[in-house]
Amino acid sequence: LALRPERAVTTSVTFDWHAADRRWELQMTPYYTRVADYIDAVQWDAATNAPRAVPVTGAFTVLKYANQSARIFGLDVSGKLRLAETGFGVFGLEGKFGYVDGENTRTGDGLYQLMPLNTRIALTQRSDGWDNALELVAVDNKDSVSRVRNEIETAGYALLNLRFARQWERVRVDVG
Repeated sequence: LALRPERAVTTSVTFDWHAADRRWELQMTPYYTRVADYIDAVQWDAATNAPRAVPVTGAFTVLKYANQSARIFGLDVSGKLRLAETGFGVFGLEGKFGYVDGENTRTGDGLYQLMPLNTRIALTQRSDGWDNALELVAVDNKDSVSRVRNEIETAGYALLNLRFARQWERVRVDVG
């Protein structure tokens, strides 16, 4: 295949805001990456032993790896907030948010298997070795796909998780 190794240059910065006692925290990390010699697939025509002039859609086709160029950018956000300290423990709110977008800059196609917009929000409770959470996970529909690979668009979804954990000196038991 004679592929060259990928070379990436990433620019990112993390902003970190928090209370002096860490009762609340917020971190934001935007990033941008340029990838030279990005290894991506091209649809291959075995009869002519060359890339297909007209891509096949909605059907399986032969793929071959080739060096391309790409760009990826996104934003990661996370935060915590202590809500209350009572006789039942410390209650808090924790969350994460992620967004990423990528493009093969040579073909204009989307990059394969990038996670769509997603978030996690959890109500937590910690007390005397217990670590419990009620968590909502939500993922947006996936409509930025790799057309050359016939990647399928998918609907968004949400999950509700309930987790319990008990920690002793040398053992931890998790149930979810």
